[in-house]
Amino acid sequence: MGLIGPTVVYFSTEWSSTDDSLTRRLAEAGVVVQACMTEAFAAPERLSPTIAIVHVQARGDLDLVAQLCGQAVAAIVALTPAAESDLRIEALEIGADDAVDRGITGRELLARIRRLRKLSKPYR
Repeated sequence: MGLIGPTVVYFSTEWSSTDDSLTRRLAEAGVVVQACMTEAFAAPERLSPTIAIVHVQARGDLDLVAQLCGQAVAAIVALTPAAESDLRIEALEIGADDAVDRGITGRELLARIRRLRKLSKPYR
């Protein structure tokens, strides 16, 4: 099942082999992945993604989730450490469309992106 070419922007302050694995899996499925680091946080609206995956390592990172939700830039997926269910809950409470832990497989993330595309709000 194709994705009709959504653009996913990956917001991260750190990069790891997990991120490479996930972005590679998405790219193989036809998803355009733009990997952005800290400098992109200042102007996310210029990127025009359909889905933004935001690393939430600590409570301070929830500010970006709130900012993106407030701008209705894209569907927001919060990616948290596996042991941080409180961060996933807080991300959902402030408006994230989904929240998953970093242990997610590429296949599951792809399924969640497909679901978000199907249920998508009218972004820009």
